[in-house]
Amino acid sequence: MSTDEASAAASDDAITLETDGRKGKRGSDRKEMQTTIRVAPYDGENLPSGGDFQLVQARDISPSGVAFYLPENPDSDFYIVLLGTAEKPILVKAQVARFQNGYFERKRQFLVGCQMVGKLN
Repeated sequence: MSTDEASAAASDDAITLETDGRKGKRGSDRKEMQTTIRVAPYDGENLPSGGDFQLVQARDISPSGVAFYLPENPDSDFYIVLLGTAEKPILVKAQVARFQNGYFERKRQFLVGCQMVGKLN
């Protein structure tokens, strides 16, 4: 699957986003995201179970990527990101593109930027 096909697959069923014009290193505009999302490390073979997901603060999202804060250094090259609603969850495979440590809400955390590489459901 090409990068364009993966981005299109990851954005299927997604809400059209109003963007703020920031692109950074991404190829598409990103939208600030003031909500929590669930993420779990992914080994490439075994889908994480419900208990493997942790609730984290999202920073921003675009059709091709998502950024969120982790309390510890990312321990995987890939994460499953749970988007959507409880009635219609969207599982997206995301590859860590970069991370950096810093402070968010007065806590030392890691900002993790991921490229969405495929939709799993």
